[in-house]
Amino acid sequence: MECQDIKLSDLPDELLLIIFKKLKNVEILYSLMDISKQLNQIVSDPIFTREITLMKQITPIKDTSSLPDFVLDRFCLEILPKIHDKIQWLKLETLSMERILLAVNNYSNLRQLDIFIMNTETDMQLFTNTSYLVHIFQNQIVTLNINGEEDLLEDHLEINRQAEIFMNILIMCNKLRHFKFYTSVPIGTAYISFGIESPMFLSPTLVELHIVVYRFDECLFLLDGRFNQLRILFVKTFHILSLKRSIINK
Repeated sequence: MECQDIKLSDLPDELLLIIFKKLKNVEILYSLMDISKQLNQIVSDPIFTREITLMKQITPIKDTSSLPDFVLDRFCLEILPKIHDKIQWLKLETLSMERILLAVNNYSNLRQLDIFIMNTETDMQLFTNTSYLVHIFQNQIVTLNINGEEDLLEDHLEINRQAEIFMNILIMCNKLRHFKFYTSVPIGTAYISFGIESPMFLSPTLVELHIVVYRFDECLFLLDGRFNQLRILFVKTFHILSLKRSIINK
C-alpha cells in the first residue's frame, strides 16, 4: 500500500476543529495564526478567541509566571490586533498585563479579567485612577478574579497593600458585578484587614463577592449597606474574635 503525505491543510475544517479543541487557545493562536487563510478563519472562531490565558500557570498557583518575551511580542504585535474585538475574557499576570491591554486601542467586548498579582508593592499602581488601564476597569469589566502568591501573611505592609488594592478596585470599577479576591489560595496566605476604621468604599453594582477577611467582625462591614445590590456573599474568616466595635447595618 502506497503511503501518502497528508498536510494539515488537506484535512476538512470540521476535523481540524476537533483536533484544535484538544489544545490550549494560546497555543493554537500562536502557532497557526497567519499560516494560511483557511487556518486564520478557523483559529479566529470564538471557540479560540473568546477566552485567552496569556500567562504560564500550573499547580501550585504560586508557580505562575509570564510568557516568554518572544511569545508576548507575537501576541501584542501580530495576533491581538487581529482578534481584539472577539476577546471577552483575558487571564493575565501583572508583569505583562499593561503591555497586553495597551497592545490595541480597544478591546470592545472584554468583560472579564482574571489577574494574578506577582508583587503587591509594585503592582498597586495598576489598580489606581492614575493607571493607564483605568478606562478598561471603569467602563468594561463586569467580572474580576484576583489571585496572587501563596506566602503566609506575616508582614503588615503586605496585608495593607492587599486591602488597598481591594478598595481601589471597588472605587475604580464602575460596572463590576462579580468579584473574587484571593479566594483560590490557602486560608492564611491572603486576607483583607480593614483595621479599626470603617473602610471608605462602596459599590452600587456589585451582586457577587468572594473574599477572605482577617476577623469575623470585618466581614460585617460588607453587610452594612455599602453593597446595596449584593445577592451572593462568600466569606472565609481567618480569625473568629470577639467584636471590638459596633457596625451600623443600614
